[in-house]
Amino acid sequence: MAPFAVCSNQLCDYFTDLELDCGNTTRCPRCRSKTLTACQSCRKEITEEGVDGKFTMCNFCDHDVRRAPPPTVDRAAEEQERRTEIAVKRLEELILLVMEKVAAEAGITQEDLAEAFEAGTEGNI
Repeated sequence: MAPFAVCSNQLCDYFTDLELDCGNTTRCPRCRSKTLTACQSCRKEITEEGVDGKFTMCNFCDHDVRRAPPPTVDRAAEEQERRTEIAVKRLEELILLVMEKVAAEAGITQEDLAEAFEAGTEGNI
């Protein structure tokens, strides 16, 4: 069971045995498309003919080795990311309000506050 490289172009049937072919295996010599050495769905190395008798179907997941799986959408993760962005924005607004209130009570101008901030962050950059 040698590793194989297969052309990613679905119209091309080129494949090569990587143990025998020591040449450039990153591009198909017939159509110049990228060659693949692993299934795009399960990432298993292409080591033998697939169930279709060609090097197009993966023996592990039975998917076309040249097709990437459809992207999965995690709605819960998207919602969590959206909520986190809103929370961060609100937290930034709250920090700004607190800083303005503290500065107003202490009689600090915005310029003084900006200078203090710059002086405090110079060592952290």
